[in-house]
Amino acid sequence: MQKFTRIPSQRNNFPRPPFAHNVYNCGIVNAGNHGGFPSTTVRKYSGQVAGNRGARTAGPGDLDSMQSGTLPPHSNTGGKSPTSAAFIDFLTFTFPRAAGAFEGEEGAVLGVVLELERHTGLTLASENPGGRNFYRRSWSLKTTAGSLAAGAFVAVGGNGDTVCVNLPGTSTALVRDWSAFRSWLEGIGAKITRVDLAHDCHEGQHTVDDAVEWYKSGQFAGQGRPPKCSQAGNWITPDDEEGRTFYVGKRENGKLFRAYEKGKQLGDAQSPWVRFEVELRNQDRTIPLDVLTRPGEYLA
Repeated sequence: MQKFTRIPSQRNNFPRPPFAHNVYNCGIVNAGNHGGFPSTTVRKYSGQVAGNRGARTAGPGDLDSMQSGTLPPHSNTGGKSPTSAAFIDFLTFTFPRAAGAFEGEEGAVLGVVLELERHTGLTLASENPGGRNFYRRSWSLKTTAGSLAAGAFVAVGGNGDTVCVNLPGTSTALVRDWSAFRSWLEGIGAKITRVDLAHDCHEGQHTVDDAVEWYKSGQFAGQGRPPKCSQAGNWITPDDEEGRTFYVGKRENGKLFRAYEKGKQLGDAQSPWVRFEVELRNQDRTIPLDVLTRPGEYLA
């Protein structure tokens, strides 16, 4: 494998329902309208990534060493994220490969995984047989315990010479400090392509039926026609173990609200646990990195 030389890096409370009107009609979910976003400026700064290890040249064995778990661990100076009524339940972002810590495609993977390990404890598992998200090559990730981080991957090759990082909810839950994570993404000029914002009602304080009533009363409607809704699950005998889901909007339009019986989905037929979630994609909109540190304000 060709050597690659290290290069400098460029460096809430949930509102009382009914909240559906705000969820669907804030600037973050209006196609073509970015006026609702707080202004953000991508900051460029100099310095080293991956725990300030200092400049170095990565050799051919570095990715193999990381996959076998022989690289030394990073120090963790970040604290846990502040308690928030809303949280990040899925995150996909991309950034220019040239903004990474090392040169070359495999160097880009090494650089981003070193940072992911510092922020989450996730590290490299193995290269996948094929790419992901229309990238030519991809690598899966694993936890510090050595178990595969389901759905988490880093991909390179194509798409405007960018790097893609995909982190499902089990991986975003490992982020130690969202402010530090956001600063890292600002430094590499990252763009969020998907983020899911969620709020849990563990005791059933609000239900799927409440979301249906909010929709019927027009609280999801904006200035134009109300968005379409749909349902999944057993709505005839609602005590079914699989649980019910109520959707507003369409994923292909880049904005989708769902309320679903999370506890039943996990197999507890008596659970009152309901999750309210907004899935945002970057179709016709820019999702600011500010959403990572203030998810409650964007969900609201």
